[in-house]
Amino acid sequence: MDVRLICATNKDLAQEVRQGRFREDLFYRINVILIKAPPLRERREDVRPLAEHFVRYLSRVNGKSIEGVDREVYERLESYAWPGNVRELKNVVERMVVLSQGPRLTVANVPEDLKSGLGVMGADGDPSLGTNLDWKPETSNLQEMEKELIRVRLQECRGNKSLAAKKLGISRRTLYRKIEQYQIH
Repeated sequence: MDVRLICATNKDLAQEVRQGRFREDLFYRINVILIKAPPLRERREDVRPLAEHFVRYLSRVNGKSIEGVDREVYERLESYAWPGNVRELKNVVERMVVLSQGPRLTVANVPEDLKSGLGVMGADGDPSLGTNLDWKPETSNLQEMEKELIRVRLQECRGNKSLAAKKLGISRRTLYRKIEQYQIH
């Protein structure tokens, strides 16, 4: 039997071995040829061809007839930081394909976190995930402002309540209580 094993990770396995979080014997068995691929956020030029491939493939798999993608959709995809790398891009494209109602993917099909600019890359290529320094409340009512701020922080943290609570300066328990009080979903 001739077998080739290809493994992928976003961790530095040598460092994980040193810190006792990865088995040393397994590391030396799989560490034959190391291929380092930069994250998708460092390869913006790859986003469009990958998205085009996923649209064709996922349209076929899901029985959809997607004939094209609007330019603005590609612009949104190319400006996003892709913290989940190619897997996240594939999932986003699949969501757009599955939920599409017409023969073209339009900006209406783009998920809200990409539309809102969360995770958008700056000019220097750094993702600004979790930073929304331009937040301006749409109300002067203190409770409405608190509700809106909690909603915005939850979006910035992609639903991670522990991180959102930390950014808000409150306990996770308090955040859960506020979410229930304001009926934030």
